[in-house]
Amino acid sequence: MPSVAKYRAESISPDDACKSFTNPETIPLHLPSALPMDMVSTIPSNFIHIETRLRILQADDSLDDLKRYLRVTMGLWDYKHANVGTSQWSGTHMFITIKTFEEKVNRCAERYRAARLVLSVLDPGGTWAVCLQELKTTDCNVSSTSRTDPEASEGRHTLSWIWLAACPVGTESGGGENVQKEIDRSKSQNSPHWSIGLKV
Repeated sequence: MPSVAKYRAESISPDDACKSFTNPETIPLHLPSALPMDMVSTIPSNFIHIETRLRILQADDSLDDLKRYLRVTMGLWDYKHANVGTSQWSGTHMFITIKTFEEKVNRCAERYRAARLVLSVLDPGGTWAVCLQELKTTDCNVSSTSRTDPEASEGRHTLSWIWLAACPVGTESGGGENVQKEIDRSKSQNSPHWSIGLKV
């Protein structure tokens, strides 16, 4: 991009430049969102448009992944309550599996928030804001209420916007088939027979 070469020369020390050649993956990309605001105004609008599209796709993909992992986590909770008994071994391993997917949910949420923050700088008030809304912690919560709990009424639940918003670009990837595969694989890995098979 124009004027980035001068900015890079002024902002990077010779020592950092040498490290960049050794570890090219650490070289900063200097996208428009990473530049000072006084420089952004000098950049051609098509560069800003390119990064805006990139960030919309990043947020969209992160939201799709987040919903997929939430579905898997909810499926594992349902399976645990319906099929896993009082066995400490089975219960512990199921909790570990669920925790793994909850961490994936958190990582997806972080990527989404990072992309949305950049969009709010590059294109404040753009049309993307209609579908890519603010992601709150409560939007990522998974109910672990047992099916046998009389208070667990579906009619009392309020859907988060993430389940109602239409994707601005493309459609959700994976679908129910991939979610079911994730659940089945996780259930098989928590089976005592699967563990015994590994030891043989």
